Amino acid sequence: MMPQLINDEISRKRLSYRQAAKEIGIAHTTLVRAAKGDPIDLSTVKKIALWLKVDLSTFLSVTQDTNTKVDIFNLLLQINPELETLLYDTLYRLSYEPLDNNDLLDILEFILFKLSQK
Repeated sequence: MMPQLINDEISRKRLSYRQAAKEIGIAHTTLVRAAKGDPIDLSTVKKIALWLKVDLSTFLSVTQDTNTKVDIFNLLLQINPELETLLYDTLYRLSYEPLDNNDLLDILEFILFKLSQK
């Protein structure tokens, strides 16, 4: 899917790979690899998704098995590295001051509400 979207956008804008890569903020060789469907790192995928004006999840397949849940969590930390410290601090505090289920549900509902506002 990503290669097709990249090539379509380059054609639509009548850009060279070098010009498109400059707009995206990546090396043109990286863009060529992405346009061929070769593996690229997550930060590059994020930049390309922004350039294409598509949600990052467009390029990520998500299922519900346990390994994938771990992968999703790792992906979240790769996209937002500043979350790692925040999450460690939260887990540390929760180990000493546990939340009851109602408080946890309130927090999760608030997160979902904030996400729905974007």
